[in-house]
Amino acid sequence: MMVKACGCGREGPGNDIVQSGAGGVMEKMQSDISGEKGGTMNVAGARENKAKKDSTYHNEKMLLCKQAKKGVPLQAKKYDWLADTDEEIDEQELEEHYSYMAKIQEELKECKTILVETSKTLRESNSVQDSCLVAIQNKQTEFEKHKAFNDRTIDYDKLKHKLNETIGQLAQKDIEIKEVLKTTTYEISMVKEKHDELIKHSLLTKSHYEGLVKLKIKLIMDLKLKEEHDIDKMLSLEKELKFLNEIVYKKSQSIQTIHMMAPKVPTYNGRPTFANPKYLKQDQYEISCLYAFPYDQSTHANRLITNGEETIVLERESRSKLNKH
Repeated sequence: MMVKACGCGREGPGNDIVQSGAGGVMEKMQSDISGEKGGTMNVAGARENKAKKDSTYHNEKMLLCKQAKKGVPLQAKKYDWLADTDEEIDEQELEEHYSYMAKIQEELKECKTILVETSKTLRESNSVQDSCLVAIQNKQTEFEKHKAFNDRTIDYDKLKHKLNETIGQLAQKDIEIKEVLKTTTYEISMVKEKHDELIKHSLLTKSHYEGLVKLKIKLIMDLKLKEEHDIDKMLSLEKELKFLNEIVYKKSQSIQTIHMMAPKVPTYNGRPTFANPKYLKQDQYEISCLYAFPYDQSTHANRLITNGEETIVLERESRSKLNKH
């Protein structure tokens, strides 16, 4: 009767679950499934409460049936409860129970799949973690080697202090160099200004020099022209003088001829005398050549040019000197 009441002799989709699980295990599985699925088994209202009540009820009943089948002695109250509930069980209730257990089995399979994937991911994460740990250990070992090497070869604090001192010296040197550059820049600007002034002065001097050169050339040209003009004038004067001297000479010859042909008159020191000095002075003033006998060439008026070629030679020499300048 108890076997029939608990339905242990029937075959169904949830028979394996019924025979392999206990009430506490099923509750734990149900809790794990609910947590893993993120609340997918939750339903609203009275349906959820009814499902929980039916699950607890059937789990307790299946546990009692299993214990009774194995011959485990039960309390009188539990035998009475099994007897009372045996009358209430019907086919529809059992079908609902088996359907519910089938859903649980499907969800359990999904949970197993998720668990397998999670385990795989966890194994991969563990593998990556192990690789990272190995790399960290290698880096740590390498760091220890370098640290030991540095400790053996270099006193880091002294080197750092020396480096700071060197940096300070370089900074001070940089400041000094900047000051020197500033001073040098100022001096270069002053030199440049002086150079510009000298260039301007040189240009002015050059311009003045060029002006002086032009003035010198102009003066030389003017002197050449003036000298040529003076030479021409001198030649003209010499020609006139020669012509006048010839006239005077001819007149003197004529006068001397007339004087020789004239009757003898009283003379004094070879010169004619006059009874009246008044007439003598008058004649001397008007014709001085008549009383300069013999002919006197010491005066410019009586000087004769005996050689005309000498004058031409002098003219040529003067012109050649002008052309050389």
